[in-house]
Amino acid sequence: MMSLSNSSRRIRVWRAAAPLLSTTLIVGLFAGCSDEPRVETYEVARTLPPRPPLDVQAERARLDHMLAGILLQSDAQQAWFFKLVVPGGSVDELRGAFDEFLNTVHFADGKLEWKTPAGWTELPGDANRYATLVAPDGDDKRELTITQLPYGGENADFIAANVNRWLRQLQELPLTAEQIAKLGRRIDSPAGAVTAFELIGVMPTASAGSGGMPAGHPPIANQDKAAATPEATPPAASAPPAASAPPAGSAGWQYQAPESWQPGRMSSMRKAAFVVAGEGGQAEMTVMDFAGQPGAGMGDVLMNLKRWAAEVGLAALSDDQLMALAEDRTIGGVAGTYAEFLGPAEGDAPLATLAAMLPRDGKIWFFKLKGDRATVEAQRKAFAEFLDSVKFD
Repeated sequence: MMSLSNSSRRIRVWRAAAPLLSTTLIVGLFAGCSDEPRVETYEVARTLPPRPPLDVQAERARLDHMLAGILLQSDAQQAWFFKLVVPGGSVDELRGAFDEFLNTVHFADGKLEWKTPAGWTELPGDANRYATLVAPDGDDKRELTITQLPYGGENADFIAANVNRWLRQLQELPLTAEQIAKLGRRIDSPAGAVTAFELIGVMPTASAGSGGMPAGHPPIANQDKAAATPEATPPAASAPPAASAPPAGSAGWQYQAPESWQPGRMSSMRKAAFVVAGEGGQAEMTVMDFAGQPGAGMGDVLMNLKRWAAEVGLAALSDDQLMALAEDRTIGGVAGTYAEFLGPAEGDAPLATLAAMLPRDGKIWFFKLKGDRATVEAQRKAFAEFLDSVKFD
């Protein structure tokens, strides 16, 4: 038996009246002796202070909740991602609005649209985001980002790969596809079935751009709308790579970037990124790779031509017209495909894209310069020189 106080421990010890020599002797002693065992109590100083009670509310507020949804548009081989990260103390207020938003997602003339929740504001898209919605949260603001990517392969595997990517951002261990399937909720929006998740973890604030987001995540919007646009504030911490600098890159490949290109926003999916400034606007150059094989899924040339054309307002082009734009292009000694898409010149912000893709070691590599049409056209030669500089190990 033991009795404890905050400052000391009381230990009760059962002590026999006589020494115990053997099993036989023990029996004899207890049978023949009249002395009863006695209890002696000692008090010793506590070695550790008492543990304070758990503050449930504080622990809950410390955790970050990622509200996310994935919509797979199978006919266009497009994946749409909706993501909102909020602290635990705010999730109850914003969870309902997030589900409300997902229920309004729909396509109109091939364009994704939705109803913006009351009190929220909408920011224009850019080279990386289709759109951004800003949700008020007391004195703070939270961003719901809408992005799109091509997809191929099994739906369950594609969803699992992206959920595990988000779990890594939250510093959590990956899950199996079966576990992830049990976590998902189905929301039947007018655009199709959205698989929704609520993932919990802790965003690494040391590497956050704003509001505890992961390294490379676009900045959280503030009252200055221009500052909230990622292209409006290109990173200035690193000097642009000089033309005479040694090739940059990572394991397996190298490149030489033009002197005028500024370092862009990196992410877990990007192998390189640059911001390109022009007189009329900006463009962004990115390099990414995805698992795939030539002719299927991410390696389907026509599927990617359709996607690139739609991004700049050329969705009406026929398959034959699109294939006529494709050119053979060797990059780093690997045969690939190159195409240019110049969006309609009329309008407030005409867009253009220069893109190349190639298969290598079970992956499809994409090189893409997209943005303001005049800027992209002016960078045609620089983009070609970048592709010529690529070397694979």
